[in-house]
Amino acid sequence: GLVCDAASRHMQSSTLLSLVLALFLSTTLAQDFLVYAPTNNGLGTIISGMGMSFTTVTAAEWPTLTVANFKKYKAIVFGDARSGTNPLPLTNLDNLYTAITGNILVTGTDEVNHKSSGGQNLVVSGLKFVASTTGNVGLYVSLSQYYHNKAPTYVSFLGPLASGGKKFQATGVGCYNDGHIVATSPAIAGLTDKLLSGWGCSVHEAFSEYPPEFIPLVIAKNAVGTGSIGSLSFTDGTKGIPYILVRGESVSPINCGDGVVSNPEECDGGTGCEKCRCATGYSAKSPAARDCTLIDYCAKVGYNGKTENAKSCVPLVNARNITCNAGYYPAAHAAGGNQAWVVLTGTTEFGGCSLLNMCTTYGFSGKADNTDRCVASGTTRTIYCKAGYRAQGSVGSTSDNVVLTLDAPFLGCTLIDNCAVYGYSGKTENTRGCVNAVNSRTVSCLAGYYAVAPSTGSVVLTGSAAFSGCKQIDNCAVYGYGADPNVASCKNLVNARTITCKAGYWAQASTEFETTTNATQYAKNLASVDVSGAEKFVGCSPICGNLRVDASNSEECDGGEKCGATCKCTTGYESTVPLSKSCALVDNCVKYGWNKDTGVQKCVNDVNQRTITCQPGYYAKSSDPKIDATQLAGLKTSITLTGNAVFAGCGAVDHCSIYGWNKDKAVTGCVNGVNTRTITCGFGYYAQSADTNGTQFLKGIPTITLTGGAPFMGCGQIDSCLLYGYSADGNVHACMNTGIGERMIACSSGFVVATPEAAAGKGSSSITLSGSQTFPGCVPNCGDGKVVDGEACDDGNLDNDDGCSSECQIEEGFTCGDETNHGFLCCASLDQSLIDYGMKDALKCWNSYWISSVPGNNRINFDNDELLFTMNSDLKLCGNIIIGSYKKTQAHLSDPERHRTVMVDGPAVVYGYVTVQGGGSLWFDPEVSKNSSLTVYPPCQAGDNANFTNNGIQFTLSTGAGIGFSNASWTLEDELAAGPFVKLMGGCAVLDGDVWFQANEIPTKTNAFALITTAEPTDLFCIDESLQDVSYDLPGSACTNLELSVSNEQVENAAKFGTVTLYGVTNYKDLCDWHIGLISTGVFVAAAGAAGAAAVAMGGAPAAANSVNYVTL
Repeated sequence: GLVCDAASRHMQSSTLLSLVLALFLSTTLAQDFLVYAPTNNGLGTIISGMGMSFTTVTAAEWPTLTVANFKKYKAIVFGDARSGTNPLPLTNLDNLYTAITGNILVTGTDEVNHKSSGGQNLVVSGLKFVASTTGNVGLYVSLSQYYHNKAPTYVSFLGPLASGGKKFQATGVGCYNDGHIVATSPAIAGLTDKLLSGWGCSVHEAFSEYPPEFIPLVIAKNAVGTGSIGSLSFTDGTKGIPYILVRGESVSPINCGDGVVSNPEECDGGTGCEKCRCATGYSAKSPAARDCTLIDYCAKVGYNGKTENAKSCVPLVNARNITCNAGYYPAAHAAGGNQAWVVLTGTTEFGGCSLLNMCTTYGFSGKADNTDRCVASGTTRTIYCKAGYRAQGSVGSTSDNVVLTLDAPFLGCTLIDNCAVYGYSGKTENTRGCVNAVNSRTVSCLAGYYAVAPSTGSVVLTGSAAFSGCKQIDNCAVYGYGADPNVASCKNLVNARTITCKAGYWAQASTEFETTTNATQYAKNLASVDVSGAEKFVGCSPICGNLRVDASNSEECDGGEKCGATCKCTTGYESTVPLSKSCALVDNCVKYGWNKDTGVQKCVNDVNQRTITCQPGYYAKSSDPKIDATQLAGLKTSITLTGNAVFAGCGAVDHCSIYGWNKDKAVTGCVNGVNTRTITCGFGYYAQSADTNGTQFLKGIPTITLTGGAPFMGCGQIDSCLLYGYSADGNVHACMNTGIGERMIACSSGFVVATPEAAAGKGSSSITLSGSQTFPGCVPNCGDGKVVDGEACDDGNLDNDDGCSSECQIEEGFTCGDETNHGFLCCASLDQSLIDYGMKDALKCWNSYWISSVPGNNRINFDNDELLFTMNSDLKLCGNIIIGSYKKTQAHLSDPERHRTVMVDGPAVVYGYVTVQGGGSLWFDPEVSKNSSLTVYPPCQAGDNANFTNNGIQFTLSTGAGIGFSNASWTLEDELAAGPFVKLMGGCAVLDGDVWFQANEIPTKTNAFALITTAEPTDLFCIDESLQDVSYDLPGSACTNLELSVSNEQVENAAKFGTVTLYGVTNYKDLCDWHIGLISTGVFVAAAGAAGAAAVAMGGAPAAANSVNYVTL
């Protein structure tokens, strides 16, 4: 029976959790097999075939391995070396067997050597068995042939596995072939006696002695052994010696469970028996029985001699539970806790009982508020409270600490009631109350008494400090009467004082007269007043000044505005009716007036005086002659009179005489007005003014009216440009005053004065106007070559139908340059095909030419894959015309429609030079346009694209490029046919590409066809060209003889087209005979037919170089 209590169950749960955690960690680290290299004799091939991995370790590396190294693998393997020489290592065994915690299998045969006879089955099952315990490292050992025919010998390599006084002893059995399975185990899954027998040498050595933990799995049946065990009997009735031993999980003898204990069973079906072996913590009985005996580890190991403070030991299955005395715990085994017991597995050594820290263990019992500290001593702890607090459970009402034994609970800290304990110290008279606080009490006195001199009514006493009592406050001494000099006396009372004023004064009770008390004091002129506590005394006030007008005392006022100290009104003021505290200002204007003079503008009253002001244009007179003279001289419009002084009236002022006009000679007159004078300037002048000079100046006003003594600024000459201007015309360049009343106006550059002559192109850029004549304005000078506002273009003439009309507007079908073109010649608008081709943004119009839109770049590229049909006289191109792209492949002349990059459909014109690059082609088709041709002129001077040259080369046919002439017609009999197609006006050509020529009709007589010509007396070719003679048969013809012939007979006719011309010439009527000339590496390609025969490409070997002006075709 299993004996357990709450402690052991707790221990088992913790142990199980630890085992699960360790199992998880080891699983994440485990790999497959580590194989000892000297025994890896084909073993690696078998492991790989199992789908598992392995690592080998050499004999030299073996001593360096640590326990951690071994634990990286699921099992360590020592395989069949297939040799009688024992290679098993005898070093580093401690690290090896420390790491081995899983299943173990040991064999006495050379299984790999017999893998085809069943040995491989044994290896595979055995390896799976030793690697099957997750988180543990297994061991597989094959003794191969090491002990074959040897006397019983202890296996040193397996020595560390010895137990129960038993070691591994191997004995040779010769070549024994009868193997018999006596137990069940995954290690031999799928194996049978038949598979293990009949190998020729199924068994080389058997075990005559082995540790009891190991179970025989397979025996050498009926073999007679030697040593300590000899031949054994097994549960199935067989005898023999075991040669395959295992230790680990899922192993049991064959007849285990039949209730009969027989070798190698230790038990069978009883208590503590697992698969006929005594479970961990149990031992086999002697003699063997069905049950196993529980091992008493308390009796066997006990306290390991450390009995001090140990209370008890209870045996458990493969463990013991040790409990310490109260106040002690098994410190060596504690995991951060303070439990008094510990469960130790097997023979684990007990570390003894240690004293607990009472404060750490039991502390404040969850009542730490207001505690100060805890002091541990043996099995007790002393808890101290903060100052002012009492430890509950302590002796006395003020004790701040308590001593607690073991786990006695702490009851907490309680605030000490200082008022109850220390109170008033026996002095309660005139006290008001006591308020308790932490380690203090506040004692307060009744009103009018102090606890702290001179007037503080309460005191805070710390701890047991004594209270000194309450004493009456001396209110007169403490609060007084504000040092008022009119106080006669002060009498002290309880929480009050009586203050008495001197004679002629009354005592104020408050600053507010509306209060009842103060009203009584005021109404009765009471000289004394009672003031409570610390209330401030307002003061003593005189009776005159008590804000009451007493007519019986001859008072005109009392305490109000403009009331004197004797309660009389001050000068300029008078008492009110009825009487009041304040006095009123005397209204002198009303009382004394200004004799109703109509010139008076206003009268302003003041204290005991009035100020009279006359209207503008008048001065205030005085009855005193001296003062009056001063008034007039200063033109003073106001006069101040004191009291009832009489006003003398207002007098008129002569402004023209007094202020004048500064004797300005341009002034023609001055007229007086009321407080004004109006001054008039002569013809051609305006009257200046400091205040309104802007208006006077801008409007040319000759008169000005000045108010009062405002100074006259003089007469100024009128600015005709400013006054009459030019109607704010934004195209006026300047306006100049050329004389009095005269101005000359000039238009901006590109504009003329809007006169009838201007419409005919004979306008003038300026005009002189007299007086206020109206300026007709400026209009654009169309035809001067400058584009200004109002003009869309300006080509320097007034012609129509040249792109820019006589009104300088762009005509339909034309495009003109922007402001950078200076408004010069226009260009014919781009054909829609060019726009579709993508040339709209690539070109810009400049002075009738289409040039590259990229500043500083004269290249114009035609490299679109689509065929461009528009290149005619309407399109004047200027620049380096690039047809095709050098990046593209060579044109296939056999497919002309596909490779026509540009088709000339009229008399096209280029100013610059033309380059046909590889992959591009230039085509001429008289059938499309009878004027199909290309004329190349020297470069134009196109703005920032100007001054480009090409070393005299005007036309280049690059290698891989093509030039085609299709649908040519030779219809004339005695003169040259259409052409030339390419006209070079001042340069030469480089021809390295292919030439395609196709005629629809063949002449009946000798004729020539001009292809390329130059206008200057220079060579046509920029470099010497080579002519090549080729000979080909034309399909469908009997032509066999093609040869080159050179003739000068057409040179005379060449003058029609220029100095030098490249010709294609025929002298034959026979359609079968042709002469074809090759230029440089280029090819003339010919096609013939009565009506548009199909074109055929031709080429050939080079011939001798010849310098000629034309070739015969």
